[in-house]
Amino acid sequence: MLTAFGLTCSAQEARIVERLADGSYVVSIAGVEHRAFDAAKMRELEKRKVDLDAALRINAEKDAQIKELGLQVELKEAQKALIQQKADSFKADFERSQEDAKRNFGLFVGERELRVEAQQFIPHGQTNGFWGKVLNTLDSPASQAFWKLAVPTYQMMRCR
Repeated sequence: MLTAFGLTCSAQEARIVERLADGSYVVSIAGVEHRAFDAAKMRELEKRKVDLDAALRINAEKDAQIKELGLQVELKEAQKALIQQKADSFKADFERSQEDAKRNFGLFVGERELRVEAQQFIPHGQTNGFWGKVLNTLDSPASQAFWKLAVPTYQMMRCR
């Protein structure tokens, strides 16, 4: 019966093809070559595999950090561009205000010259007597300042 069982079972052919300098073997099983390691080499390979996994994990974290920092750089550049746009806008507004100030000062000087010229055409008669002196006093700049400042101040104090 063993003979019958042995005929029905197909055994695989295993043989050592080569012994390598590091202590491992090249083994041929059913015509396919495999590399066989001893226990010490297997422990060393397991340790290296753990180190490789840790290095790959650190590398993935580093890549994520690089990507995040790249996004932060892009955000900072966008903020810098917005700040530059604001600065350019403020500069343009300032230059426009300077032009407006020059134009308005020119208008002010022109208006003042026209007022001085216009005062020549306002008749200021030479009056004599008591009422003439009263009218000349009321027409003076000091009297006008008094009426424009003192009277409103008095009314404000009286209403308190």
